[in-house]
Amino acid sequence: LASAMLMSGSKVLRVAVWSFLSMAEARYLQIRHSMQIAALQAGEAAQEIQSSRALGRRTKSGHFDIVTDGDVASQRIVMEQLVKDFPEVPFIAEESIEPPKGVRMASVSDTGDILEGTFWTVDPIDGTSNFASGGKDWAVALSYVEDYEPVVAVVHLPGRGETLAAVKGQGLESTTADGMEFIRSLPARSLGESLVGAEMGGFIGREWLEKLLRFTDCSLGLRNVFSTTGNTCDFVHGVNGCLLHLNGGWIWDFAPTSLCAKESGGCVCVRDGSAMQFRTLMGTMHPTSAIFSGSEEMKAEILEVLNR
Repeated sequence: LASAMLMSGSKVLRVAVWSFLSMAEARYLQIRHSMQIAALQAGEAAQEIQSSRALGRRTKSGHFDIVTDGDVASQRIVMEQLVKDFPEVPFIAEESIEPPKGVRMASVSDTGDILEGTFWTVDPIDGTSNFASGGKDWAVALSYVEDYEPVVAVVHLPGRGETLAAVKGQGLESTTADGMEFIRSLPARSLGESLVGAEMGGFIGREWLEKLLRFTDCSLGLRNVFSTTGNTCDFVHGVNGCLLHLNGGWIWDFAPTSLCAKESGGCVCVRDGSAMQFRTLMGTMHPTSAIFSGSEEMKAEILEVLNR
C-alpha cells in the first residue's frame, strides 16, 4: 500500500502512509522512491542508445569486459537524480567517469576496502554484453548501503518491463505493466527438482566452472542469461531454484541482488556458507562469490556438492 501511494505522486497520501512508520522506515521509502525514479530515467536513456545502435562500445580489462555510451549515460543520470535528493550520501559506481557536479565518491583504500559505511552502489548497466548485443537481459541496479549492509535495492530491467524493489524486512515488490506483485516466499523445492541459475564466463575461472558442471548431475540443469540481475529476477520468480556465482563479481553486482533475494524469502551466502560482507569493492582485489538458494535445505545441498 505504501509503495502504491508513493508512486502515485500524491504528497498528501505519502504523508498519511509515512505517519504509521518509524523515521527510519519512512526514510527508506523516500530513498526507494528516488532510486526508482533514477533507475527508470536511466533505463529509458539506455534503451534509446541501444535502439540507435550507436553504442560507442569499447573494452576495459578484457574482451568480455566492455562499456558503452549507455553505461556512461545511465550512471550520470542516476547520480544526478540521487545527489539532488540525498546530497550527503557518497557513491560507489562501476564506471570510472568524471562524476556530475555535487557528487562525492565514497572513500576506498588502495586495497579496495571501503572506508565509510553508508553509500550508494550503482551498476548503470548490469549485463552490458547483452545490452551491446541487442538483448533484453540487462538492468540498472542500485542499492543504498547503511552500516555496510544493503537496506534498499532497486533493479530495473527495461527489456523485461519489470522493476524489482526491496527494503530490508519489508519483502520484495515486482512491478510490471500488469501491476505490482508482492514476493515474500519461494517455492519449496529440492536441488534435484530445480534449474540452477549459473553465472558463467572467463571471469569465473576454470576451477569453479568445473565445479559448476557437478550440478548437471544433481539438478534439472544449468541456466544462464548472462547478467546477475536477470538471473536474480528468474530466481525470485521461482524459475531457477538457486543462483550460483562462484567467483568474481563486484559490490555493485551483489548489494542490490542479494537484498532482492533475501526479501523474496531466499537464503544468501558465499561459497563457504558464511554471510556476504559488503566492506570491500570485491572484484579482483577481494574475490568473492554469491549463492542464492530457496531454502536452508537447498543451501546445504549446494554446499555439499561444492565440497565433494
